[in-house]
Amino acid sequence: MGLLKMSNAATGKVVSCDNVVEVVSGSTGSGATEVITIDISYGVAVDMADGSGAKSALLKAAITYAAPGTSNEYTSTEAEVEAAWLKAIADLSGATGSMIEAPKLGVKVTATGAILADSVPTLVIKHSAELA
Repeated sequence: MGLLKMSNAATGKVVSCDNVVEVVSGSTGSGATEVITIDISYGVAVDMADGSGAKSALLKAAITYAAPGTSNEYTSTEAEVEAAWLKAIADLSGATGSMIEAPKLGVKVTATGAILADSVPTLVIKHSAELA
């Protein structure tokens, strides 16, 4: 199982690279208020509690990068972040062995270009009705 470790996330989360059916990025706001999201959907089999067997289901890993803050901006565009996630997932799909670092999103001062700490992502796992 290929895993991407988000070491700069608040709790050091990991993201699976197997059984991925879709990767979608999104962006709201701009500049200092921009928030970039990456949604990774997985196809999984779930054993039903009523004993009727396994059914297909979808799970989603919703990754949200915090806004860069006043007078700052991201160092990458939404498209570049999505491409980095797609490449990392493709490289590790079906892989075995150690985890590798997930793509990071840098932050810089808009006026000077000085590099700041990376944006800290959050990861929420969604399922069933939460996917609507």
